[in-house]
Amino acid sequence: MLVVDIREKVREFKAERMLTRDNVPVTIDAILRYKVIEDRAKDAILNVENFNDMIQQVSQTTLRNNIGSALFQEILSKRVDINNLIKSVIAEEAKNWGIEVTGVEIRQVIIPQELENAMSMQAQAEREKNARVIFGESEIQVATRFVEAAKIYENNPVAYALRQSNMLYESMKIQGNTIILIPSENLSSMGFGNLGMSIAYLESIKKIIAKESDSKEKAAANVTEKELK
Repeated sequence: MLVVDIREKVREFKAERMLTRDNVPVTIDAILRYKVIEDRAKDAILNVENFNDMIQQVSQTTLRNNIGSALFQEILSKRVDINNLIKSVIAEEAKNWGIEVTGVEIRQVIIPQELENAMSMQAQAEREKNARVIFGESEIQVATRFVEAAKIYENNPVAYALRQSNMLYESMKIQGNTIILIPSENLSSMGFGNLGMSIAYLESIKKIIAKESDSKEKAAANVTEKELK
């Protein structure tokens, strides 16, 4: 009396160092899921010597044929389609032995290390190119805004002087006690043509900065007192 296991089985199979259609060497690991159809168990015994070995050999051959006819990028991006194609070919063969193929899955695609490094460099170069393109586009947008601002300042000297004054204030606030040399032409354009007015302007900026610093210190001291309480 022969006993046939009709439970679903899993077999591993692979294609080693196969060349794709675009001559990329790859090693493919895959698994096959199948089971004997209960009312056709006799076919699995009589129509083939060893259905487990036979279906594994067919699986390897089918995998090799499909990898050799596919492009490398297709193997990576269309893995589901390749799985279904391999499954349909194996199922067509296996139905003569009373076997149902329930699934085929490519688990891993292995390529040589030197090729993997080259692909990594290519991807990095592509990212750098995209970053440079984005940076260039942003520079164009900034330059366009500067041109628009220049037209506004050209027709409004007061706005231009205020902008210069604000830039000077921000520079002194960041630099702190650092001495900043300002050309006399710039001071004249801001309305501070003589030395007295320039000194008065600079002193007023220093007072504003000192006042802001004191306010921040007091706020920090109040927070500390509250925490201690």
